[in-house]
Amino acid sequence: MRRYFFDVTNLRVSYLQHHTTLTGIQRVLLMIVQGVLRQVAPEQVYLAFHDDRQRDYRCLPLAAVAPHDLTDLDRLRQVLGVQGRRADLPELVLGYRKKPLKLWFHTMRADAAAALGRDDYFLRRGTRVQDWQDHRQRGRAAASPPAVPSRPILADLRPGDQLVLIDDGKDNPVPPAVFGEATRRGAAVVTFVHDLIPINAPHFFPDQSVLAFDTWLRDSRHYTTAYIANSASTEADLRRYLSAQDRQVPLYCVPLAQAPLPSGASTGSDPVVQDDADARRPVLSTGGSRVRRLLKRPFVLIVGTREIRKNLWQVAQAWSRLAATPGLDVPTLVVAGRAGYANDDFDLFMAATGNLQGWVAILDQTSDRELEFLYRNCLFTVTASFYEGWGLPIGESLSYGKTAVVSGTSSMPEVGQDMVEYCDPHSIDSIHAACLSLIASPDRRSELEARIAAARLRSWDDVARDLVTVLDRAAS
Repeated sequence: MRRYFFDVTNLRVSYLQHHTTLTGIQRVLLMIVQGVLRQVAPEQVYLAFHDDRQRDYRCLPLAAVAPHDLTDLDRLRQVLGVQGRRADLPELVLGYRKKPLKLWFHTMRADAAAALGRDDYFLRRGTRVQDWQDHRQRGRAAASPPAVPSRPILADLRPGDQLVLIDDGKDNPVPPAVFGEATRRGAAVVTFVHDLIPINAPHFFPDQSVLAFDTWLRDSRHYTTAYIANSASTEADLRRYLSAQDRQVPLYCVPLAQAPLPSGASTGSDPVVQDDADARRPVLSTGGSRVRRLLKRPFVLIVGTREIRKNLWQVAQAWSRLAATPGLDVPTLVVAGRAGYANDDFDLFMAATGNLQGWVAILDQTSDRELEFLYRNCLFTVTASFYEGWGLPIGESLSYGKTAVVSGTSSMPEVGQDMVEYCDPHSIDSIHAACLSLIASPDRRSELEARIAAARLRSWDDVARDLVTVLDRAAS
C-alpha cells in the first residue's frame, strides 16, 4: 500500500505560531491534504515535520487523528504540538490587547455576562454569548496540546512511499540531506512549485528572500525525483529554469482550485448562507460589525497581502479617476489583507488622501467568516497583480458567483478563463476601463455571472484526485 507523506514543517514551525487564518500556500497545502484524505484510505496519509525539540524529522499518521478537519487551526495546533497564537480576540476586547490589566478586566466581565446568559450584553457589542463561549473554549483547548504519536520518518520510509513537499520550501529548516536520504531509501521526493516569481521578477522581493528562494530551488535538484507546478504558467517557468540548469527531472502540472473558503469559515452560531437574502443577513461573529458597516454602500473587493506585487497603488489611482467621474455611482473599494512588503506607494497615497476621501476601506486582518461575507456581498473583485503563480482570490471570487477584474498576465487567465474582465496591470487606463465596465454596466456583470453559474469550477477534490494520479505515475 503506497503511503503519502506531506511535509508541513514550515506550517508547524512558523505559520501556526503567528497566524489565525489560512492564506496562500498554507491554504493550498491543507486543502490538498484534506482532499487526498477523501481519495485514499486515511492509513495512507501522513504529516511530516522537523521537530526542533527532538532534533529529528518525524511523521504522524492521520488515521490516528480524528476528526480529519485540518482547516480547524486550533485542532491542528493540538495535533502538531504547537504552542502559538490562538484565534483572534473578539472585537469587544480587541482594543485592550496592548493593555493587559484592562484586557483581563473586560474578559472577566464578558465571562461573567456569558455565565449569566446575558445575550443582550453581547448583542450590544456586535456578537453573541455563544460566539464568546466558543472562542473561550477553543482558547482553553489550544492551551494544552495533547501528545501526538509521531515517530522518526526515515526509519519508517519504504520503497514506493511519496514524500510530498508542498509547503513553503525556501523557509523549510529541514536539511536537504534528509530529503536526499529519503530518496536513497527508495521513496520518491516530489517538490511542488507554486511560482518562480523571485527568479523572474526579483524586484518584488527583499534581497534575502530572492537568495533564499534561489538556494532552495537549486538545492532541490539534488533530491527531487519529480516536480509539480500549480499552473501551466508556472510549469513553463520551471521548465525553462530546469533547462537552463541542464537538469532533466519529470515535471507535471496540477492546476489549483476555483473553490470557496474552507467549510470552517461558516462555523459557529450562524449557518452557512445559501441565498441572496441570507448572504446579506448580519454576521454576528468575531469582528463582524466592521464588515457589516460596509453594507451601507455597494463595494468592490480586493483580497490578499498588501504588497508591491499586488499593484494596489495603480488600482487606487484608477479608483481616484472613477470617484471623480460625474454621474457615476462609484462603490467603495475594500482591501482585505495584512500588510506586506514594499507597499509604501499605496500606504502613502492612502495617508495623504484620507483613504481616498473614504472611497477605500482597509481591513488589516479578516477571519474566514468575514472574508466569506465580503465575497458574497461584493459587486465584483479585483486582482490586478503583476504576477501570480495561480491566483487563489480569483478562483474564490468565482466560487461565490462573483466576476472580477483580472490581470491578463502569467497564470491568471487560467483561473479566470472567460468569466472575468481582463486588464493590463501596467496600465492605469486599462485597469480603469475594466473596472468602469463592471461598475457602469450591470448587464456586463450579469453576463459574466451567468457564465460562472454555467461553468464547472475546479474543486479541491479535483486537485487532490489529479495529484494522486500524478504521484502514482511519478512513483512507477
